[in-house]
Formats: sequence, C-alpha cells, structure tokens
Amino acid sequence: MMRTRSLRRMARALLDAPGGVSEDTARELLAGLTRSDLKALLSALRGENARRSVRVSVAAPADRPAAEDLASLYEGRTLEVSTDPSLGSGILVSAGDNVLDASVMGMIRAAADGMRR
Repeated sequence: MMRTRSLRRMARALLDAPGGVSEDTARELLAGLTRSDLKALLSALRGENARRSVRVSVAAPADRPAAEDLASLYEGRTLEVSTDPSLGSGILVSAGDNVLDASVMGMIRAAADGMRR
C-alpha cells in the first residue's frame, strides 16, 4: 500500500502534467495500484482539485475592478464567482476546506451561534 504523502504528490503531478496524462501512462499507473491505493489516489485527486478551485459568492454582481482583484488574489486557481443575494452584503470565499465568510448573513449566523452557547 502506498503512503498518503506519495499519493498526494502523485495527484499533484497528474494534475500538473503538461497536456494532461496519456492513456498509456494512466494504464501503467492504474495497473500498479491496489484497490485501496486507487481509492486513496482518487481522494487525493479530489482534494488537490478542490484546493485549486476557489468559489466566491457575492451579494451583488461584482464590478470589473473587484473581479480583477479577486482573480489576482487567486492566480493559478480556477475561480468561480456567483451572486447570492441571501448574503445581504459582503463576500463568501471557499477554497477546499478553507472558508472565509465576510457576509452580513455570516455575521448574523455567528452572533446567533454565540448566543446559543
């Protein structure tokens, strides 16, 4: 069984391969993996892909300068920007397991959670 660190390194290499991975290379790679290694590799690929993708929700459509600022902050990552009026105002950024909620709704939720404790 391969170690998790090796599988993460392999996942990054696969995602970074210029022009993608050839069918022959994929076949050779998969032939050498056990079932549990394959599951771990798929998990590592999903995790690495999630870290490379950033989802941004804003309360109102972002103007051009704001969108350019976001793009420069997350250079090299896939940026998905959507509008969510339920945020009230502010922004919600999600990159893999990391979430930054700087929205009015997020602040209200945090205050309500604090009152419950």
